[in-house]
Amino acid sequence: MFVSLQIIDTVRVPPSSQTRYLESKLLEILTASFCGRVLTNCGICLLIERITNLSEQRIIHNDCNTYVTVCFSIIAFRPYIGEIFTTFLVSQHPMHGLALSTGFCDTIIVPPSNLPEYLMWNTERQGFTNLPDFESELDFELGGEIKIKVMDVLFRTSENASSIELGNALEEEELSQDLIGSWGAIVNSKSKFIVVGSCIGPGLGDVRWWREDAN
Repeated sequence: MFVSLQIIDTVRVPPSSQTRYLESKLLEILTASFCGRVLTNCGICLLIERITNLSEQRIIHNDCNTYVTVCFSIIAFRPYIGEIFTTFLVSQHPMHGLALSTGFCDTIIVPPSNLPEYLMWNTERQGFTNLPDFESELDFELGGEIKIKVMDVLFRTSENASSIELGNALEEEELSQDLIGSWGAIVNSKSKFIVVGSCIGPGLGDVRWWREDAN
């Protein structure tokens, strides 16, 4: 789920920071620039782990700043296909399924096709519940822990955004409407990083289901 990656970048250092504390300033600049950012084919940068190498400061004509080439490592969130991890439920919608979050990644979805077949949309309760012939009631609790299995990890750039489809869920016309909860604000046509999960399988779904079974 978490990977360490090496990155090389050129950093502009303002005159006020060209001191013996250069490395601390570079770390501050890199943190502001990279943390929380989606890096294509890498994942979401969570933190700058350490700076591993620095070049000499370079000066450009008619520019009072200096420039440093920095080699550094980051910790990024990028789950692998088949990985199982716990999220929490942000919202659910009859056509779009579940919108989930880990706290640092808010673009995790479970489409209706990846929900157990015994679940259906309950209009009155505005959520997915099990079919009436079940002995016990199963549903999803807003804010509750949802365990999923990763089925796909999608990276979208301005060049390929139109080529990645998630059914009608990402159609801009629909997402401009007021969907249940904040689904439309979380996953939409501008989302650059989307994790597609499944709740089908033993131990997956709302963790309460399995705790109740154990009792």
